Amino acid sequence: MITFHTKHKADRTGAILPLVAILFPVLLLLSAVAINIAYIQLSRTELGISTDAAGRAAGKIYALTHDEGLALEAANEAGALNFVAGKELQFNAADLEFGKSTRADENSRFEFVTASSEDCNAVRILGNRSNSSISGPVQTFLPSLLGVQDFELESTAISTRIEADIVLVLDRSGSMAYSDSEPAVFPPVPASAPLDWDFGDPVPPNSRWQDAIDATQVLLNMLNTSPGREFISLVTYSDSGRIDTPLSENTADVLSAMTTYSTAFEGGGTNISGGLAAAAAELSSTSARKFSSKVVIILTDGKVSEGPNPVGVAANLANDGILVITVTFSSEADQALMSRVANSGNGFHRHADVKEELQAVFLEISQKLPTLLTQ
Repeated sequence: MITFHTKHKADRTGAILPLVAILFPVLLLLSAVAINIAYIQLSRTELGISTDAAGRAAGKIYALTHDEGLALEAANEAGALNFVAGKELQFNAADLEFGKSTRADENSRFEFVTASSEDCNAVRILGNRSNSSISGPVQTFLPSLLGVQDFELESTAISTRIEADIVLVLDRSGSMAYSDSEPAVFPPVPASAPLDWDFGDPVPPNSRWQDAIDATQVLLNMLNTSPGREFISLVTYSDSGRIDTPLSENTADVLSAMTTYSTAFEGGGTNISGGLAAAAAELSSTSARKFSSKVVIILTDGKVSEGPNPVGVAANLANDGILVITVTFSSEADQALMSRVANSGNGFHRHADVKEELQAVFLEISQKLPTLLTQ
């Protein structure tokens, strides 16, 4: 019989503790580095978002006012709402540059160069978290064991007011001969017209058509002072749509065409689809610029009496990249329909009951011409 004897090993309890004591500082260092790297990436993302928001705000205000001080205020207001590493992003005058962004064609990138004030259509803004900035550098999330306590970040954004091709589509149906405060029912003749007045005579002085002319003047005044190059065309419609002036920078032609209708106001039905179709034709003509934004502003004071449902027509325009803005004027206008038209056209709808409100609507629209972050 063979007997095996097992030799018991010595008790080694606690032998791992020295190894843990040696590796723990290394693990702590690596964890701090990993957390700080993630925090840097988060802060960089926050800085980009905040800089973009500030650039968009500054660009919008500068486009409306051409005031560099107000643009800086707008940038700081946006920065105060978008924190970077738990701190407001603030800007000084040196962080904003004003210039001109252009591109050679629709497939090219926008190129920014500084320019004189009258030629500016863009704002370039520097979001800066560094030792030299107002907001200062970003503190590391965890104390660094390598002696690094903060880091610096920068982000740049350019906000450009895009050039637009605009077609203004105006209702010249018979109801536009009446004032905003009276029912458009013939007979009787409009209240401000002579007793023997008839369609084909000069439009009455207190007519909705004259109110539309005054509101158009507000829009054109804004375009004439814009730093961008907006082209505008006039389309009018009654029983059908008609292109009255081609797209161009000559705003005087628009008013001249409207005045021609004023001298002999024929009236007719309300074919909103016809007006939209004529606008689409002009925006696809040789007068339209390939790389400009395309906008249709259509006004009506009544209800559809001719042509198909304009909601589908507006959807077709939207599919072609055309923004449709609708305006209803007077209490007789079909606000619900034109709101749907605007929704289908990826635009918005506004209503005015009286001429003063109509002018305010056209002013608002002129201030909403597209802005775009190009970097």
